[in-house]
Amino acid sequence: MEYQNRIQNLKSQQNVETFNDGSISFNEEILIIDDDISYDQDAEALWSSICNVLRTPLGAVNGVGMERFGSRLLELRGVNMNYHIAELAKVYIKDTISQYQNRVYSFDEIKISNPTFNGMKRGDKMKITLTVNSIYGRFTRTLYI
Repeated sequence: MEYQNRIQNLKSQQNVETFNDGSISFNEEILIIDDDISYDQDAEALWSSICNVLRTPLGAVNGVGMERFGSRLLELRGVNMNYHIAELAKVYIKDTISQYQNRVYSFDEIKISNPTFNGMKRGDKMKITLTVNSIYGRFTRTLYI
């Protein structure tokens, strides 16, 4: 009985309004990424978090509430790029917004193309340019998958 009382005391001391099951964010400042706690303090840290989520297969991170961490984007790796694949990738990217509880409002612009290496297009790679509308303002960055 005393054990149950201690658990109830711990639960009552937590601010349950900030917890979002399946989100990488547990309050306004702390993110859990790959089972490490880090602080999200500026646009660069947020961009790093976005890259980590997009490069992590959905469900690959073990832990309570982490089964929805990641994206399905890596399922498209190695597939020849065309209009339909690019549109599917955009859907997978937009599906990750909920993992940034209150930090990312939207991805205003998503451009997906084949990167060029030494003048040749690589059909098996994706160049993703994101315009992020966030609590830190709007910024545009590029990543490769």
